[in-house]
Amino acid sequence: MGSVKNGRSGSNYVAGVINQHPQLVNYGEVLGEWTLPYRLYEKLANHKVPVDSYLDYIYSNKFMLC
Repeated sequence: MGSVKNGRSGSNYVAGVINQHPQLVNYGEVLGEWTLPYRLYEKLANHKVPVDSYLDYIYSNKFMLC
C-alpha cells in the first residue's frame, strides 16, 4: 500500500486507504464550512432541498467531478 498521512482519529487513514482503490472515492468532509459544496448549498439551496439529494446531484454530476 502507498503512503497514507497520519490523522488524529484515523479518518484520514481510512480515507487514504479507500482512495487507493481504483473503483472507490472518498470525498472527505463534503459539507465542512470551508468546502465549495457547502458554500454552494448555503447560497443556492436555501435548505429547501434535502442535503442528501443535493449531495447526490453534486457528486453524480460529471461537471463537478472534473
